[in-house]
Parts: sequence; C-alpha cells; structure tokens
Amino acid sequence: MDFSLAILDAWQASENSEASSKRLRVECSDEQRALVSLINALEGKFPACSRAQVEDAVCEEYAAFNSGPVRTMVPLFVEHAAVKRLRASLL
Repeated sequence: MDFSLAILDAWQASENSEASSKRLRVECSDEQRALVSLINALEGKFPACSRAQVEDAVCEEYAAFNSGPVRTMVPLFVEHAAVKRLRASLL
C-alpha cells in the first residue's frame, strides 16, 4: 500500500465540510510528517520487518483512528498499535 495515497484517501473520506477542510489540511500535513517519522523510526526498531510491512501497519492503524474529532494524539495511538502489530508479526 502506498503510504501517501493511503493517508490522502483516509483524509478525504473523513472530510465532511468546507470549514473543516482547511483545518484538516493543516492537521493532515502535521500528521503526515509525524507518521512518516514514525515509519522511519519503526523501520529501525524492527529491522526484520520490511518497510512495506511497517507502512502497512502504520496505515492500517491510522485508518482505525482517523475518524475521531480529536487529532492531537492520533500519531501516538498509531505508534502504540503499530508496535504491537509488528511485534506480533515477529513471533
């Protein structure tokens, strides 16, 4: 799954008004940077997993948290869930 495309699709699916559109664009950009940093960090933390596995874990966990109204903690929630998923994949 292409990470940028998955994030864009998830963002577009959550967009529901013109007023929130501008706010979501800014937050999405911040979230994207945080999630790309997370992918890079997890790739180093889980060298036995391919980058595609790490991206898939992060994208799937991001999609699960993407519909919430509070955006601040989304990258942290995604990190915890992705780490749990990647650890399980190594067992």
